[in-house]
Amino acid sequence: MKVATLALATLLATGAQAAVLGYVQTPEGRIEVHDERGPCAGDAKKAVYVPVEGERITGCWVVRGTVVAVVFLDGDIAQVPVVFMQKPSPA
Repeated sequence: MKVATLALATLLATGAQAAVLGYVQTPEGRIEVHDERGPCAGDAKKAVYVPVEGERITGCWVVRGTVVAVVFLDGDIAQVPVVFMQKPSPA
């Protein structure tokens, strides 16, 4: 797990002020992982599902082994392999 956490941190390192650390894109929308706690407890950080159409859904994410585990506040879950996470383009 330490290797996956280090790999994700290295992949997503964007500086201290970055809000979105990384994302994964799907045809229906994207899942963003943020560096802020948001509504999450413990080591979890804020995640947001941004659909192509409809409202954003907030959730929480942590790295579990080689996946980014996300639980959304509407009850949906996602498990995204770390290797599929993309770094956002600089603004």
